[in-house]
This record gives sequence, C-alpha cells and structure tokens, in this order.
Amino acid sequence: MSYVREAVWLGSMDINLTLSLLLVLGAVPFLPELGLGRELLVVGLAAMLVPAAMFRFVRGAWVALLYLSGGVY
Repeated sequence: MSYVREAVWLGSMDINLTLSLLLVLGAVPFLPELGLGRELLVVGLAAMLVPAAMFRFVRGAWVALLYLSGGVY
C-alpha cells in the first residue's frame, strides 16, 4: 500500500511543477522591460510562490483522479 502513497506525492509534484513552469515561463514574454535584474527577481519569486500556492489544489485533483480511476495511474 505504500506505493499508492508514493504515487500520490510523485504524481501531484510532477503535475504541479509542470503547470507552474508553463505559467511562469508563459508569462515572461508579457513582462514589461524591467531590466535583467528585476525580471530575474520577478521570475524567481514567481517560481517559488506559484508552486506553493497551487500545491493543495493540484494534489486534491490528483487524488480525486486516482480515486475515480480505481488507483490505475
């Protein structure tokens, strides 16, 4: 039964990091010209805050998917 616990953590972490990467890097072309230092600061802060903010929601969705699929992932 421990493989299910590991699958919950690993699957939700993969989805969370992928979505965070797409959101953060997808927003980069729309940043105003702030200069390299400020852009790196904004992207760095977003790269830390976005995954932390989305983790609960992504993990809940992943657990729901595992539950509805009968644990087949």
